Amino acid sequence: MSLNKDNNIQKYKGIRIGSVDYGLKRVGFAVCDEFHVTITPKHVFDRTSPNFWNDLTGIFVKENIGLLIVGIPLRLSGEKANILDDVMNFIKELKTKCNIEIITFDESYSTRKSVRTMLEIGMKKRKRAIKGNKDKIAAAIILRDFLQELELK
Repeated sequence: MSLNKDNNIQKYKGIRIGSVDYGLKRVGFAVCDEFHVTITPKHVFDRTSPNFWNDLTGIFVKENIGLLIVGIPLRLSGEKANILDDVMNFIKELKTKCNIEIITFDESYSTRKSVRTMLEIGMKKRKRAIKGNKDKIAAAIILRDFLQELELK
């Protein structure tokens, strides 16, 4: 992804941005406010649910999302990770189901970072073990990293 700071900061100013951490079983979702100050891990969606697409696109409408960041796994060496084809197919289908601009962003190790974040904030082991907590926190980390890069470029 190539971000042009001046153009993109103005373009996305006042827009609520959502982010997705794609997984084969679960999809984490996070959102930031219009001012890009607060990021909130919102929800985890079960990929096997018959209502998956309706639930996912429904939260975009409910949260008034104007831009969606989807994490793609690239390794530090730049090599594509094994799951990349699945993520790209997910994005292709997502584009047919919603009319929101989608930007891909490197999400390498976001799940590991989410576990470290849960430990740092003192989340109890019982809460860390709840399926999906790390997925929605990973989505928030993807969004945070995107916003930081947007500011730096």
